[in-house]
Amino acid sequence: MQATQVKTVDNYNCINGTSLQGYVRTTYAQLVALFGQGMGAGDKTTQEWILQFNNGVVATIYDWKTYDTPLDVYDWHVGGARGTGVVALVQEALDGIIEVVDEFDEEEEDVEYYGA
Repeated sequence: MQATQVKTVDNYNCINGTSLQGYVRTTYAQLVALFGQGMGAGDKTTQEWILQFNNGVVATIYDWKTYDTPLDVYDWHVGGARGTGVVALVQEALDGIIEVVDEFDEEEEDVEYYGA
């Protein structure tokens, strides 16, 4: 199934086994406008978002080893599982091709999620 929707979640368990897959160039303000406030600082991050797509793909967007949250245009890291096209999915969400929602449509809620 092709992804048509994405939502932000705060479940770190769903990102086990994910790793850096690539980058998206955008601003912090655009990420906040689309996905809300990030989850804050992690071990080596200042901001992070966890996204679930309605086709089962999970993605993370984060900065890496920056001392302050990058506010200008920055190459944000995209994490996920190999072979899922996660970077393209995140870019499609940024471009408005994939709808950002609070909850998925009912018929799409039975998807089994796996690392992006």
